[in-house]
Amino acid sequence: MLAEILAFSFSLTLPTNLQACQYSLLSQSNIQRNAWFVIIAVFSAAFSLLFKLLELKNKRIENHSVHNDYVFSCRYQLRENIRTCRFAFSLLFLYFVFFFVFFVFDRNYEEKDELRMIAAARREYLFLIFPMFSLIYSFHFLTANNSLFETAKKALHLHYHEENERMIHS
Repeated sequence: MLAEILAFSFSLTLPTNLQACQYSLLSQSNIQRNAWFVIIAVFSAAFSLLFKLLELKNKRIENHSVHNDYVFSCRYQLRENIRTCRFAFSLLFLYFVFFFVFFVFDRNYEEKDELRMIAAARREYLFLIFPMFSLIYSFHFLTANNSLFETAKKALHLHYHEENERMIHS
């Protein structure tokens, strides 16, 4: 499996037309088609685990600092570290889930004609993953940071009232 991924990584050639592109995709194995998704999913899982462990360690240090009367700036920095680790963990876990789902559902079932059509339909549904990812990522980014969320609400409210005033005065 690792040899296939490495061979695919270093043999990137561009097809000359759309039919050649489709044929090259159909002739590749599941791992060859999804090598980059597997690599991103593995790194996302590893780094999300790393950030979760870092978050837990920072929580322990924060609890220790509260009981031992550390200065407020140190506790504030620990609290910010915990928030950052929590955001990074959830973002990387989101990457892992979407890229892993893309890899799992893109399978080769082309032995029979009926199964070939089912596999083609399943691949068409996979194109919905990336718009869903961008939508969930943007909502997550806005809601994870309270100050950013409040600023976005104010900007949306201000934009809405400007549009209403323009429509009234027109």
